[in-house]
Amino acid sequence: MPTRFTIVCEDERAETIATLARRHDLTEEGVLRQLLDLGLEAVENAAESQSAIER
Repeated sequence: MPTRFTIVCEDERAETIATLARRHDLTEEGVLRQLLDLGLEAVENAAESQSAIER
């Protein structure tokens, strides 16, 4: 079952999210989901790279 999170952000950030949603014909929730996925992938990749360097 999916878990819901609440995000609180500044008005400027919210407008950026809304603009991305309109530009790409997505909901704001869809934009946030994609941004979260991309951010988590970046963190995971950075951790893997750091681990490889330490070996």
